[in-house]
Amino acid sequence: MPLRESIAENFWVKLLSLCLAVLIYFIISHESGGTFFAETRAKTQLRDFSDLPITIMTTAEDGRGFNVSPNTVQVTVSGHPRDIAQLTPRDIKIFVDLTEVVEARGFHKRIQYSTPNGIAVEKVIPSEVSVIRINRAPPATAPPPPTTPPSAQ
Repeated sequence: MPLRESIAENFWVKLLSLCLAVLIYFIISHESGGTFFAETRAKTQLRDFSDLPITIMTTAEDGRGFNVSPNTVQVTVSGHPRDIAQLTPRDIKIFVDLTEVVEARGFHKRIQYSTPNGIAVEKVIPSEVSVIRINRAPPATAPPPPTTPPSAQ
């Protein structure tokens, strides 16, 4: 059977099959994060970090004091196994941005984070903290230096 006849025979069934195959390819590709093969997911590793301290970010001029509760979080990150193995708790920055806070006593604020390239944050527990404004003690002033009596010459 010549090639032309084999293509023409059941042409519409073959065309429909091709369209369905392309549609299934794109659906699977989209569901797997943009790649058809699941190899990229197999190369991703999870790691948990507990008791990471929360940094309070304010402007330099802001003299108000704040406390957050809780003051530590648990973070789950993902990335390439090589990057995950080299990751330390110091590489993950956890903070609460209070630069926009004008005047408030007690409120909730969402936790923000910064990680190295190639590392994604999967989960932060808790995702927000309670912020309480506190009164800071005035800065201590140093006592004046002792005076020495003039020496008799």
